[in-house]
Parts: sequence; structure tokens; C-alpha cells
Amino acid sequence: TAANPTKTSPIPITITFNEDVIGVELEDITVGNGTAGNLLGSGKIYTVDITPSSDGEVTVDFAANVVADAAYNGNTAAAQFKINYDATAPTVTISSTAANPTKTSPIPVTITFSENVTGFELGDITVGNGTAGSLLGSGKTYTADITPSADGEVTVDIAANVVVDAASNGNTAAAQFKISYDATRPGVTINQAVGQIDPTGASPINFTVEFEEPIDVGSFTGADVNLSGTAGATTKVISQIAPDDGTTFNIEVSGMTGNGTIIATIAEGKVLDTAGNTNSASTSTDNTITYEISGPVITVSTLNTKYTSKGPATFTITFNEEVYDPQGDTDPEDVTNPANYLLVERGVNRIFDTVSCAEGVTPDDTQITIDMVTYNHDTLTSTITLIEPLPVGKYRLFICGTTSIVDVARNPLNGGTDAIYNITVLPVSDDDDVTIDSSTILPNSGFAPGKITLLAKQPIEKAYANTDLILEIPSLGVKTSIIGIPQVDNEWDVSWLGKSAGYLYGSAYPTWEGNTVLTGHVWNADNTPGIFANLKTLKYGDQFYIHAYGKVYTYEVRENRQVNARKATSVFKSEELDWITLLTCEGYNPKGDTYTSRRMVRAVLIDVK
Repeated sequence: TAANPTKTSPIPITITFNEDVIGVELEDITVGNGTAGNLLGSGKIYTVDITPSSDGEVTVDFAANVVADAAYNGNTAAAQFKINYDATAPTVTISSTAANPTKTSPIPVTITFSENVTGFELGDITVGNGTAGSLLGSGKTYTADITPSADGEVTVDIAANVVVDAASNGNTAAAQFKISYDATRPGVTINQAVGQIDPTGASPINFTVEFEEPIDVGSFTGADVNLSGTAGATTKVISQIAPDDGTTFNIEVSGMTGNGTIIATIAEGKVLDTAGNTNSASTSTDNTITYEISGPVITVSTLNTKYTSKGPATFTITFNEEVYDPQGDTDPEDVTNPANYLLVERGVNRIFDTVSCAEGVTPDDTQITIDMVTYNHDTLTSTITLIEPLPVGKYRLFICGTTSIVDVARNPLNGGTDAIYNITVLPVSDDDDVTIDSSTILPNSGFAPGKITLLAKQPIEKAYANTDLILEIPSLGVKTSIIGIPQVDNEWDVSWLGKSAGYLYGSAYPTWEGNTVLTGHVWNADNTPGIFANLKTLKYGDQFYIHAYGKVYTYEVRENRQVNARKATSVFKSEELDWITLLTCEGYNPKGDTYTSRRMVRAVLIDVK
């Protein structure tokens, strides 16, 4: 009585003879893909239960001559009984030809059962974030259109037992089908990369691109990035960066041809997201970078080349553009870092051996400490403060471009060279007030012999300047201080010189390059011989010394001759090396109570210890 196919187990079977028989036994029944049991009946009709072993065809056979009628006639063989046993529920899968994610709407889905089924209706499809429609198909395969309600995940479910197969087995539930629906263009921002210096003189320049969602990485190329601005940038190299999920990229820009701006943008419709949507136009908060390859220069300095008595304790320098000034004063490139200003005094060899900030101070030169540097952003001016004013001497200041000071684009000062200033601090008087010409009379450095000369009080304007220098001439028994003699009304008045040597303003400062004129009395006002009374006895090769700055400067005589009192220009002859001219009076004329000529001894520096 079971349908064919059937899911019934055991399958009820009826065995009918055409007359009453005897001898029917369970063993007389042969079952393929199953077993027989529960044999009941008598006469012509018997029943038996067939229990299938597995899904598939089940056969039942009854052989000949296994029973007999009342006349003992054996039966004929029965025609084979066949029935299809199916106890397995049909399964179902849901698939789509659409990519995941997709921008397609409606989304086509295919519903595939493991066998033919009946009873499948549109209402059997449950959709999350969408609706189903256009159900078509029969047997094992059906199609439907799923229309998403909004961007996001769309789910499709088919519950269990909504259809049956031919054996009336209800289906199992389908595994949930999921697909991401994305019909929205990806937004994108492009801005300066974190850590990108702006302005900058370095290449390449970096921008960061961030998409709102992962994109198809292969669809994003350098051609999708527009470069504008005035710096002439041309080259773009794109690389994906952390978090490496298809959202974040670095753009490396180069090929700049000059100073100017670099602006990076991405037009709409250039890049695809994973659903195939093209991007919207980029937005930015700061997608402009200034490129500068010309560094700062110093336009104004308050330093003078020459000072009198003492040099500056502070001075300023002004740049033509903003320079790098981070917080504090320890950054190696900070304009307020005192280490970026190298001030040296020349050493024993009387030349500046220090040549740059990069090479540093040479042993012969002496570094002068810079106490503090401040910077005014409004005026672009640095103020440099020393511990104390510079004393008499010769100095060189390096404002460091070889190592240190840069503009905000990190371009070095002076294209990478130091700005150098030479500073001379003269004692007391400024030589700019001194006149040396044909009208200049050499000083009268002797009094009338044979009498005592009374001296008037020394006027303030003719006051002498003390120095720490000592002149020593061993062959003359002289060791005396050197004092500065100003020129007043085109002459030097040495009346109050006494037993000191006088450095005549207008000549080089003692121990410096040039010609230094030192004078001493041939005869003193107290009617005693002066320190230069025997000056004419010095001869070629004789040596004398100046003690200065803890060192001994040795000079060797090269000339000794008499000169006219009005030949100041010959006495003050210009020299490049360090020369000393010793000068005194000679040839006293009682009638005129004056000396008619001068004695000049010239010597050159040969050693410093």
C-alpha cells in the first residue's frame, strides 16, 4: 500500500495466491536491499513487513514450488516486486553570480535543491535587508531576484520543510546566504603625510590618501592623482601603508623644478571600491606643501668690523626669511642654539686657523663662549649675547651654515656655507681720527739735554691709554710698559711719556699685523738719558721682545737709519706682516731748542712663544 517512491519503513507487502495454499514461510521471501519480517496470513492471502537497508530500490521475490495447494501442486514464481525507498530529506543551497561585495540590484540568486521538489513558493524565501521577487524554476533549480533595502549585509534564508521531494521528505534548512551590498561611492581624503615638513626643501614629498572603505588596490595608480601648484612636481609613486587593508596609501611626489607649492587631489570616478563603485572627488584639510630649495641669507648685522676699547656684548643678525626655531635651544638646527654661532680669537700664529663650523675650532685659535641666543619671529632677527664684551683683540664669527642653521624647509644658511664676520677691538682710540700725510710731524721725543724741563699738567684730551704690553730690549737694558698716545691736532704729544714706550695711534696695534710705531725719549725732562738714548746702536739681527697675552713676541732688526722729522709717511709705512718701528729724536740744535731729525729702527716678528 506504500507509494512509490516511499519513505515508509517497514514497507507493508501483501502476498496473494490464486487459491488456498499451505507451507508459506518467512524464508520463502527473498528481499533485495532489505529484510522481511512479521509474516501473517493463511489460505490465499499473506502480509509481510519489508525493512529497507538503505535508500534505493527494494526488491521482493517469491520463488516457485515453495508452497502447495490441496492437490499438492507447487506454486509458480511471483513477478518481482520493486519499490524505491527514499528516507533522505532534500538539501538546498543558495548562490549568486554577483561579486561580494556588489553594487548590483536586484541581486540574482540561484536556489538549488539536491533533488526535484514541489511546493516551493516566493514566500518560502526570507530576506534580511531586502525583498525577494521574480521566482522562477522547477524540479531542483530555481532563481529569484533579491532587491536590497540599503547598503550593508543582505541575507537570504530558506527554512526547513517548506518543500517535499517525491517521497514526501521535507527539505533541510539552507545555509544562510550572505552578500554585502554597496551602492555608495567611496569618499577619499588626501593630506600631508604625518611628519612631512612644510615648507620643505627635501624631495620626495609625501601625502597620505585615506579611502572610507577598502578599494580595489589595482585600480589606484599614479595617473589617478592630480598635481598642481607652482613647484612643477611631476612624478607620483603610490604604495599601500598600514593598516594594509586597502584604505590607506602614501603618495611620494618628486620632479619639482623650482620653488613653489605642490597641491595633490584625486578627481571623481578614478578608483574602484571592491563593489565596483567609483570614488567621489577627494577632500582635504591640508593638501598643499610649499617647496623651497633656496636657503636663508643674512640681510642685516649690527656687528662692526672695528671697535675701540671693548667690543660688543650683544649684537643682532637678521635673516631674509623664517628660520627653524623649535622649542628650547638644544636642537642641532635651532637658530637659538648657541652652538650654531662659532666665535674665535686668533691664536699665537696670528692668523685664523679655524675655517668653518663644520671643521670646528683649531687648537691655535681660542673659542669665545656664546652665552645665549634669542629669536624674534616678527623681525626674523637673532640676538646673540656674550658672557662679557670682547676685549682688545681680533676675532672671527662664524654663523653656521655648513652644519646647522636652516630655514623651516630645512634649507641651510647660505646654501650650506658659513656667514663669516671679522671683528677688531682696538685699544682706547679709534684710528679713524688719525691723519698721516706730508704735513704730519713726527713726535718730539726728547727734551733739551743739560737742564731740567718742567712739564705742564697733561690735558685730558692728550691723556694716554694704559695697556698690558711690555717692551723689552735687552741690548739697551730696556724693559718698560707700552702706553697708547693719541693724535691731537695732527700730532702726538709725548711730553709725559717718561720711561714708558708710546704706541702711536694711527699705526698697527702692537703684536697685530701691520706696522706698529713705538716711540721713547732720547732724553728725559729730568735731564737723564731716555730709554731710547742708545737706539742707534741697534744693528741688523738684534732682537727685542713684546710681552703680551701671556706670550712673548720676538722681533728682529732689519733696518736702522736717520729720517727727517717730517717724513711721517716713511715711518708709518704700511706692512702686511707684523713689524715694529722704534722711533726717537736725534740731533739736538741748541739754537732752536729742538731735535732736527729722528732715529728709526725697523724690526719684523720672527717668533711667538
